[in-house]
Amino acid sequence: MNIWEDDLLDRQRHGAFIYALVRNRRIKNPDGGSFVVNVDARWGQGKSFFMERMYEQVRQSHPAIFINAWKYDYIDDPYTHVVAEFDAYFKSLIQPSKEEEPERFVADIKRYSGAVVSNAGKIIATGIQGGIKRLGRFAISEGFDEIIQIIKEALPDGTSTATVEAIEGVKDGLISGSETFVDSFAQRRIDEFKETKESVAGFQTSLHKILEVIEQRGGSELPMFVFVDELDRCRPTYAIAMLERIKHLFDIPNVAFVVATDTEALSASVKAVYGSEFKSRDYLGRFFHRSFKLPEVTGEGLVTTYLQTRNIQISRLSIPGDEIGLEGISRFITKTYRIFGLSLRQVEQSLGMLQDIIDATDPDYELELTLLYTLICEFVSEGRIDDRDLSSIGTKVRKSNVDWSYSEHGNQSFMTLIERLYGLRNHSIVDAFSNIQELWRSTNGADIRYIYDFLQKERTTKSLKNTEVLTEISSYTWLVTHAYNALITEDDSDTQN
Repeated sequence: MNIWEDDLLDRQRHGAFIYALVRNRRIKNPDGGSFVVNVDARWGQGKSFFMERMYEQVRQSHPAIFINAWKYDYIDDPYTHVVAEFDAYFKSLIQPSKEEEPERFVADIKRYSGAVVSNAGKIIATGIQGGIKRLGRFAISEGFDEIIQIIKEALPDGTSTATVEAIEGVKDGLISGSETFVDSFAQRRIDEFKETKESVAGFQTSLHKILEVIEQRGGSELPMFVFVDELDRCRPTYAIAMLERIKHLFDIPNVAFVVATDTEALSASVKAVYGSEFKSRDYLGRFFHRSFKLPEVTGEGLVTTYLQTRNIQISRLSIPGDEIGLEGISRFITKTYRIFGLSLRQVEQSLGMLQDIIDATDPDYELELTLLYTLICEFVSEGRIDDRDLSSIGTKVRKSNVDWSYSEHGNQSFMTLIERLYGLRNHSIVDAFSNIQELWRSTNGADIRYIYDFLQKERTTKSLKNTEVLTEISSYTWLVTHAYNALITEDDSDTQN
């Protein structure tokens, strides 16, 4: 199978460029430190697809791991997550297989991977201990007044002045004694720094050694690729910590990081931590050797990618004429949002609403896309839908130069079809079908035939369910309103990317 077979945005050539850049940089400077590339693209531009496919391609000839940073951003330190992925990969190299691995190769992998994990454990433990001790120092240096006040409040009325003075004396003695504690604490921290420094050196040396073994006797080519996805969706402090760990702990030869971010969103996260005046772009630039911006995709390609990558159940969407399947649906949606003049941000909102409506409705019924998505665009554009008529929509269609028609026995207007469908919203399924059946007999138009077939399916389903209520079309305005109210946008959440 071609790894890039479903590459609808022509991302393969961008992956080839980044791969050649990283690989040739290593050939040119084999003893240099790690190389970190930022793949920058907005949400909805196919970053994850790009990262997953590039990972699948690279791992055929290079050691490689894939890290979904957002999946485990609830842990305290991302270093734990990264090291765990390295460890899992190294262990996978010595799993039983049809062909026995050379004994020395297995021994070296076990030895060096054990050293990697051991030193990593020391680094992690030091960080945890340091946090506990910082908390302890805070309690001693900051908590006296509160402790003494609690003791005073607990004393019975009429307690002698001497007793109160004695308590104050205890406070003074504790403060004085704490100076010795702080001095001892400082010396301990210096010792721990030395230990951590040695552990970091041991970690980097062991990792460097195991990569040499993999290249020399494991049949893989260096550098080792580490793909980090979804970083901009993480907690700001976690995202910053991930970049810090990459820079300081993994700066060794033959390791290349490919980090996918929405740099604009990540910059905003950094400012959330360091303040609005902080130069977050310059700060992020410290972590990346190169930043590659994926070309922005708009139009039909964006829609197709959204529908495909989110596994939207397009089989539930009904559409007339030759506008069928993924390609036809994407073409209709693209034409429609252009008529309404939606921005890229609003297009993403409209597609999110469509996805939620599909997920929230009875899977036994098809959804008529031409009317439904038109109502979605109207709501996103105007903030409301006029229940009385579609004049606002009609005005937009007339002013647009978009060819909003479908081909079936000549060009048919989507607007005419939508007006017919909207006119049925207050009818029962029986009455709606009867009216269309009568109209079909007299006019036999393509739009009438389409509505007839659509309602016939619905009538059959409702007959089996023993319900004869209004047509499902009657709920479209309600569904669109609720889908909009339920929408979580980037502006609402700093974890959405």
